[in-house]
Amino acid sequence: IMHADFLEITPDKVIKIEVPVKLIGTAVGQTKGGKLNLKLRKLTLQGAAKNIPDYVEVNVKDLDLGKSVKVAVVNVEGCKVLNPTSNPIASIEIPRALRSQMLGK
Repeated sequence: IMHADFLEITPDKVIKIEVPVKLIGTAVGQTKGGKLNLKLRKLTLQGAAKNIPDYVEVNVKDLDLGKSVKVAVVNVEGCKVLNPTSNPIASIEIPRALRSQMLGK
């Protein structure tokens, strides 16, 4: 090793980092036969190092067929979410077989 740089992160230093998303709950659309699709695996947060969580929990319990949960609903105390608010985090996709049943009714 010819050279090494070390970076000290103090608890009050403001940092920008990607944090994994953890989905919580069983979506209503899943019980109806839909497929839960995680579209955004990580969120970019900015805040003091002491306020950065290990992961961000997103509740998908109220998601129905064809619906999605967006970044706008995420609130992390002491941090700012840097992702565009209109980006979907997770959605319930309607399988082809279920879609044809819905159209047949």
